[in-house]
Amino acid sequence: MADWEIIGLRWVLYLSLALVTGLPIFARLSRSDDLPNASVPQAWIVLVLALCAMCLSVLGFAMQVATMTGSTLFDVDATIVSSLLDQTSLGLALKVRLFAILAAAILAAAALARHSAGWFLQAMAGAVALGTLAWSGHGAATDGPGGWVHLVADIIHLIAAAAWIGALLGFLSMLNAVRRRQDSAASATYRALANFAATGSVLVSVLILTGLTNGWYILKEGSLRDALFAPYAQLLILKLILFAVMLGLASLNRFRLTPALRDALKRREEGSAIENLRRSIILELTAGVVILFLVAWLGTLAPFPSIQ
Repeated sequence: MADWEIIGLRWVLYLSLALVTGLPIFARLSRSDDLPNASVPQAWIVLVLALCAMCLSVLGFAMQVATMTGSTLFDVDATIVSSLLDQTSLGLALKVRLFAILAAAILAAAALARHSAGWFLQAMAGAVALGTLAWSGHGAATDGPGGWVHLVADIIHLIAAAAWIGALLGFLSMLNAVRRRQDSAASATYRALANFAATGSVLVSVLILTGLTNGWYILKEGSLRDALFAPYAQLLILKLILFAVMLGLASLNRFRLTPALRDALKRREEGSAIENLRRSIILELTAGVVILFLVAWLGTLAPFPSIQ
């Protein structure tokens, strides 16, 4: 039976860290700073989400300890908590994550103070924090020489997904700025879309390659027939369907809607093109957020029924 509190917490944590990582990556690679005042709201988002992720990480660790010891959150033994923090990979992951999140928050606060952003350092801190989530998932469960391959593939998969999600939110923010008729916003949005096109192709390739690697390591130990009847495989299939939807929308944006915006800018009639892009990106972002929910859920399930 699903533990919805843990799944919900994992979902919000995944989403928070994905954006803490993905927004700086988007800003760095798309050169979105040429949109007036773009760095300030993005830095605010990173700061708030970093603080949220820090609280959720501590709460999630406490919930895991309570589950393992059969106690409540308020009755967790401090000695057990200390032991888990110092002697387990789960504790090490939490400490590394909190340190990285704190670094991201400090960098975001510094960006707000000087109205500019060190996106590269923020992205690095976020990526470290996000990568620690793989230590408590299926990526860390593989034994033998392939264990590190699986773990690294899982971490890269998370970072690539974060870059995609962050880009979608970044583009949506820019499109909303166009609707508010900020100066140069429409042209800046088109340039950001054009600059990010090649990066998007790389992200998709990385996601497919690392996804196949993760799937092979997770499913190779059991019967594929048994796996297909397990909730894990059913959710995984749903995730793949949503991924295909995101791919379709991304292709639509790149090959039809973005060129349409370019042509509309030449005619100074970009209103309709902006709205079409905005609707498409909202749908794509929604699919991405649902995928993160499925990822959070999948992390609580065993791939094969016999392992439950």
